[in-house]
Amino acid sequence: MFYFYNTNKRGKDYIPFQLYRKCISNYVSKNIHYGDFETLKNEDILIVFMFDIYHLNILENILNSKNKIIIINTENYKFKNTVDIFKKIQNKKHINLVEYNVVNIHFIKKNMKNLNYTFIPLLFSPCLKIINEDKIIPFNKRKNDIVFYGSLLDRRIKIINKLKKNFNIKLVKHPYNINDYNENLINSKIIINIY
Repeated sequence: MFYFYNTNKRGKDYIPFQLYRKCISNYVSKNIHYGDFETLKNEDILIVFMFDIYHLNILENILNSKNKIIIINTENYKFKNTVDIFKKIQNKKHINLVEYNVVNIHFIKKNMKNLNYTFIPLLFSPCLKIINEDKIIPFNKRKNDIVFYGSLLDRRIKIINKLKKNFNIKLVKHPYNINDYNENLINSKIIINIY
């Protein structure tokens, strides 16, 4: 059986994580439950977001678990102690990192030879199509040229300021409300998340 780690409220409510969990559940064709290390049986597989490792102090449990663990990396390798986590999970046969960031993949290939990972680039998932299917707005009638999701770091601000010269940009720091999130998606021509 598959389990998502029983994360905190912020981890459960953060819209991108909700959508990621929805796609994973759809892909494995199972209703994935929430659990933690105490709920797991030996054959169970636990899916953990890197967010949970940072915020819930569970790395030691992951390293010592008898279960298969899938870590979905949600962060750039330069963020906090991501590289330290990569180093600790190297040579752990029961842990597989799922990575979608090309920059991270280049770093892993060059520096983390013994890290078990699977590269899955972000792609469109048909299971997400139904969320806004009845609300499609014609491209030329969308209010925003670009919607940007993410924290406003110096490097991102420079890119956004260059784009603002030619485009109408809506900035959204962290989406927690599904209605606002959907409204921004259907009213934007381009969605950007800069790493």
